[in-house]
Amino acid sequence: RFLVSPVTMDFFRKQPAYDQSAEEEYYKNLRDILRRDCETHQKTIDCHQLGEFYQSVDRNHVAAAEIFMRLCAERSHSASCMQAGIHYMSGKGVQQDFAQGYGYFQKSCDLGSADGCNNAGMVLKSGTTGVTKDVPKALALFKTACDGASIVGCYNASACYLKGWEGTPPNMPLALEYSLRACEHGHYMACVNASRMLELGDGVPQDKARAATLRARAVELRSNAGAPK
Repeated sequence: RFLVSPVTMDFFRKQPAYDQSAEEEYYKNLRDILRRDCETHQKTIDCHQLGEFYQSVDRNHVAAAEIFMRLCAERSHSASCMQAGIHYMSGKGVQQDFAQGYGYFQKSCDLGSADGCNNAGMVLKSGTTGVTKDVPKALALFKTACDGASIVGCYNASACYLKGWEGTPPNMPLALEYSLRACEHGHYMACVNASRMLELGDGVPQDKARAATLRARAVELRSNAGAPK
């Protein structure tokens, strides 16, 4: 499952208790402000936010994709490259093209986006039309994503070492290391996996006390809906 860069929905959300006509007026004014700021000031973040508005409020995926692709190509904006990749993978606003989507994810990664690295890794992990499967490269991308503070990137790296995906043999100490990193930042299943490895001494030194602590952490995350969706 691909990560989608968070859209600044709080910025777009109307105030409570508006009637429908007031809501329409609110969004019209906001659309006009974003368009003016983008076209007049030519600031990358303003234009990116306009793309997000088209994407999440207007559902105008064609306009949104055009903005993201332009910002990626002309300004090397990593978040825009990421969003352009999502459009190509989903086929929203553009003709679906997995190779193009992967290319945008990889460029986003090269520009420093941890989520872009994770998404590029997800494409390579299984391969798809126009993209050759490459599990070792996918693992390298997951590790890069993890180093960039992508929780899911850490989890994906741990899963690769835990299961031993094609081309990468199991490595339980590294599986534990990346599970702990993901768990620390709130990934429920990573806490479960780390707890199990330590409880059983599965390829790592047994540590039942630490396993119990991690199991409690997993329960806490689960009860607080802390597991990533």
